Amino acid sequence: MSNNGNTRESKEHAATKLTEEGIENHIKGNYDKAILLFEKALIINNELKNLKGKMILLTQIGKATQSKGNIDKAIMYFIKSLKLAEKIGHTEWIIVRLTHLASAYQVLGKYRKAIYRFKKAISLTEELKDKPWYAIQLTNIAVTYQVWERHKQAVNYFTEAIKITEELNDMESLILRLSLLAVSYEKLKKHDMALSSFERAFELANKFNLKVYIDALPESISNIKKLINQTK
Repeated sequence: MSNNGNTRESKEHAATKLTEEGIENHIKGNYDKAILLFEKALIINNELKNLKGKMILLTQIGKATQSKGNIDKAIMYFIKSLKLAEKIGHTEWIIVRLTHLASAYQVLGKYRKAIYRFKKAISLTEELKDKPWYAIQLTNIAVTYQVWERHKQAVNYFTEAIKITEELNDMESLILRLSLLAVSYEKLKKHDMALSSFERAFELANKFNLKVYIDALPESISNIKKLINQTK
């Protein structure tokens, strides 16, 4: 007679419960407890030889480790998780892990490494013909160039992301991307183009009653107008 506590189903249930508790603790900011719970779940998934479960938990440990501020260690977990996603061969899971890894490199200021991973992700996203994800990845690359102070490249990627976002009719994302584009135009001293992007974002924010942008954008518009007046 088998012991129910040792059945695969009961072990899977235990791992799922530990994972859910880990996520709850991560959200609450209890990072060490979250990591401990994820590690316990990982042990069970190792016993079960559950590659998907291991991949998910390595990602969760990486995210909690990054939240603690240990980015180098988080990268190690993201790389392990990515390798499992590649072994499984699931494109969407690979894209997600490449994105986590790229974002961690961006935080460290390792912009070339970040962009390389984002571009790998965008190549896979293009294969899936997933336009929302494609626009997100274009934006990720643009933001990385922006924080790297490479604003010409940032403008190119923001512009492409905006075109797709318009096709998708995703107004909130469009407003955000127009605002980010304006920042790079401002850094390039293309103040008229910055103003045009900010004003279009503000017009859309009012049209769709998006209060966060309605409150925030007037100051940006005012500052750009002052810069334009100073250069006349």
